[in-house]
Amino acid sequence: MRVWRDTSKFDSFHCLSRVQSPVLPRVVWGSVRDQGGSPIDQSSDPLTPVYDPSGRPVTATDGHTLNAGEFNAAYGGISVKCEDSVTRSLLVLGGLVPNSKYSLALAMISATGQPTMAAPSDDPNDSLLTTDQFGQAEVFISKTGPCYLADDLMTVMQAPIAQILGIYHFTSGGNAPADISVPHFSFTFPRLMRLPNEIRDAKGGMITPATPDDTPLFEFRKGNPITTPKSAGGRQISLGEFKGVNGSIEAKCLHEGTHVGISLSGLIPRGVYTIWIAKPDPTDMTKMLGFGALGSEDGLSGNKFVADSQGETFIGGTNPGGKLSGFGTISPCWLTGESMVQVAGVYHIDEQTHGATAGPDGTYAAQFAFVFAQPPRAT
Repeated sequence: MRVWRDTSKFDSFHCLSRVQSPVLPRVVWGSVRDQGGSPIDQSSDPLTPVYDPSGRPVTATDGHTLNAGEFNAAYGGISVKCEDSVTRSLLVLGGLVPNSKYSLALAMISATGQPTMAAPSDDPNDSLLTTDQFGQAEVFISKTGPCYLADDLMTVMQAPIAQILGIYHFTSGGNAPADISVPHFSFTFPRLMRLPNEIRDAKGGMITPATPDDTPLFEFRKGNPITTPKSAGGRQISLGEFKGVNGSIEAKCLHEGTHVGISLSGLIPRGVYTIWIAKPDPTDMTKMLGFGALGSEDGLSGNKFVADSQGETFIGGTNPGGKLSGFGTISPCWLTGESMVQVAGVYHIDEQTHGATAGPDGTYAAQFAFVFAQPPRAT
């Protein structure tokens, strides 16, 4: 089902279809219980009736109480693009409750786990949707302001996670309110950090939030200008161009190791990039315990790409665990086996990649990073 409120959004749809996020929806099991008030999840008996935390049955439009199997059926995808101070998102959904009302919410989650809620669209009505008879829906939303996928280093450190929540609205009969709701699914995004630490202005000064966007950039090791590829003119890049990058990442543990999929836009068009895995020391963030290429240990495959003419790409790779291409080691499942892992993107000024290392000083600059960190353990 596709319903557009105005035909101008077709252009946005075609644009978004090129930046499909690897992030998939997850069922929000914390919002529901069984009849006795005990938690349920995907491992529960699929026929278990579903209740909200207040003990009210979560019902479908035909009046029957949903079971765990029906609640677990949600699936879909999301495409997100941040451009010209507008974040545009397209959600394609299925497995929801048929002929039912849902609303969308944006949660920005702080480093302490506290969410700040907001509408993900300028017009709140755009965040409302009704599923068809098959439980399917498509919705396009746009929001003016900072990109929820990405921001500067300090801002992302304060709010490292963004979520799009899908909230199911239902009635439960009796004396219950006419419209009650439970979160049903979410898209969860580790936010991209736009890195300022390897770039400088013409005088070698640090880049700060107050630095003008038209500032020409230099890399910090040799002071070389950061330029576009020769095929794109070879001109010097401004801060506004360099910090325009945004994207999303999904990491999962497989039998073969930890697999990463990354969708990116706002890159330097036709730019040569590599992706790296880094392990900071949690007790001293200035030190690294390990560093190496995404994918193969030799760094010769899996971690390099060339952005397209629109500055977009998708890249995936699997690290099996063990030795990293630079130094140190990594767990086969670093989502649970490591305290903190960074996935960083490096732009190559010389348009060359250098195997197991990022390259000679003066030829590259880190542009962005995603961070995966274990929550602090209770003492």
